[in-house]
Amino acid sequence: MLWEQNDEPNKSAFEKLKDECCYDILRRLPLDDLCALSSTCTRLHSLCGQQFQEEYPSKVMRIESIQEDGTWVKEPRDEMYIKCFDKSIRNVILNGDGLETKLDLVNEFYKGEEMEGVVKEIHFNDWRRLDGAGIKLVDMLKSAETITIDYAAIVEDPYDGIFKYAPNLKHLRVRYLNFTGTDWLQQRYAKLESLEWHSPSQRPDADKIKSLLDTNPNIRRFSLLCTNVDDIVQLMAKNVKIDELILHLSRSPSGDALTADGIQFNYTMNILMKLVAAQNVNLHLVVSKADIISQLAFLHSNLVGLHFNVSIDEVLTTMYTFKNLQFLRIAASHLPFAHTDLIAKMPNLTELYIDEISYFNFQKFRCNMLAAVRQLVKLTKIFLNGSTDQLTKINLLALNRQRMELHGAAHLKIYIHSKDFFASFPVKFVEFKMIEIIAAESEPSNYPFFHVWA
Repeated sequence: MLWEQNDEPNKSAFEKLKDECCYDILRRLPLDDLCALSSTCTRLHSLCGQQFQEEYPSKVMRIESIQEDGTWVKEPRDEMYIKCFDKSIRNVILNGDGLETKLDLVNEFYKGEEMEGVVKEIHFNDWRRLDGAGIKLVDMLKSAETITIDYAAIVEDPYDGIFKYAPNLKHLRVRYLNFTGTDWLQQRYAKLESLEWHSPSQRPDADKIKSLLDTNPNIRRFSLLCTNVDDIVQLMAKNVKIDELILHLSRSPSGDALTADGIQFNYTMNILMKLVAAQNVNLHLVVSKADIISQLAFLHSNLVGLHFNVSIDEVLTTMYTFKNLQFLRIAASHLPFAHTDLIAKMPNLTELYIDEISYFNFQKFRCNMLAAVRQLVKLTKIFLNGSTDQLTKINLLALNRQRMELHGAAHLKIYIHSKDFFASFPVKFVEFKMIEIIAAESEPSNYPFFHVWA
């Protein structure tokens, strides 16, 4: 007792602070400083880890392989937060090539009281054979609320192999799936709230989708990536509610109106008209021909996402009708030059994806992006892909100040894919009050246009 009394005056002022006071300080720190502070002592490592979980829930650890001694081989290797907070990261990507025979080692890392309930989202990516993964990852799966299966083969039943080991599963995404069995569609999932069927290679079975939705009344959202509009007809005939539909529209070289699967364009439009008349569906469309845009005017209230493979200079008058648009993906070369405020006049836009940025189209891209940042109140994410090293010439501090002056503006994250930017920029993570510049690999998008028809 005497030792404790004598030791108390030797404590620093910070050590004497209660946890809630520490959190008030920590939440004001940018991520780089949070990482640095976490390495100073055991207590601050724990406090910083808790603050990291609360403030950066979308950060991802991508695991490529694992050594026999339990040492990770992680991507991206240069992200400091992975080194500091690997036991606090909620989202994990498991890449199949280096892990298929080492799942027991992966589970060992997520086993024990310290890791209880940490993992909320698991993304299985590029697995040649995912059968039996559930029993090997039981400690990791038991807290997972979102499971994404991407480019994975499961010969046996996916439910017995994975899903039954995830009792807290709320969101299930299947992309490019190769599931031989279909029994998983007949199962009861106690907490499942949404199903995303985004697999061009495997068409949905209307009867089994209907059975799944009837068996699981908690499912409030069914998202479908469609490659054959007859699937929509069959689902509508079964009274299946489609909450989100992703569809690719194009035209053939001969000029005949077609969709990607060869069905006549007019037929497709008729089906879409019946769908939006019967259901309040959110539409995401990939458009490859300019003359198609004008024919989408009747869908404007349901159209929330557009992926353009065509210049929008040619469809200016139609673009102004898409007031409900929330997601836009476009190549930098297709951006308007004379009307750089066109995107900025879409009041509900929340996510903007710009591809194929180059030295030759940079000025056009720059003007369009800056106008959006300065004017769009709801914009929260901008994903940039291409040669972005010239972004270092933008006065980010001034841009942040301009966004602060925009009344009611949301905090904006700008994701950079090109390594050129970070090679020439003094820090890898730049955080101002209203704008962040982040390596895109650290927070990959779950938006379907980001994964298909790129």
